[in-house]
Amino acid sequence: MHRYLHPQGLADAGLEQFDSWAATFGEVVTAPEVTVAGGLKIKSRFAKFNNIPEARSMFSVFADVKTAADLDLPRPLIAANSDGERSSQLILVSAGEELSDYMKLLGQRAKDVENRVVRPDEDNMLKIGGDGRKAALDLRLITEAYGHQPGCKLDAVTSSLRGPSIRSCGRRWRAKHASSSRS
Repeated sequence: MHRYLHPQGLADAGLEQFDSWAATFGEVVTAPEVTVAGGLKIKSRFAKFNNIPEARSMFSVFADVKTAADLDLPRPLIAANSDGERSSQLILVSAGEELSDYMKLLGQRAKDVENRVVRPDEDNMLKIGGDGRKAALDLRLITEAYGHQPGCKLDAVTSSLRGPSIRSCGRRWRAKHASSSRS
């Protein structure tokens, strides 16, 4: 953004070339990452930032930055847990046999893509990753042939929600939108 909106600021700081900007504000980190196939691979990524106060002050020369505290927008509270604290709730859901089998299939597809067995227009890592995310939520998003999988993530979420609170939210939403559509 700085390069497009305030290139003179970068030139004044001697950072007009990306490499000099990256050396000043970033760092390449090498770490193992999980592949789509489920294995580990060592990857180097531009993933750590340095001198953030200086970068922020350079950015604020041309940008109007507003934080959540500045805007003071209303946000719904997270439901209180059994201790009365408001924090997110972690629900662990084990993978069923059909999901595990499908994940093995995704691993084989990823190996085929890496080994260039399939053409990029037939299958690719982006498609495999998307299929993996869909399958992890509910296999029916891949194909309806799987049918309902008892104990899937959707079951876990819907069983953790309280019916009356959902109905109450629905009534409030309908009332709000019914009054705004009349005006």
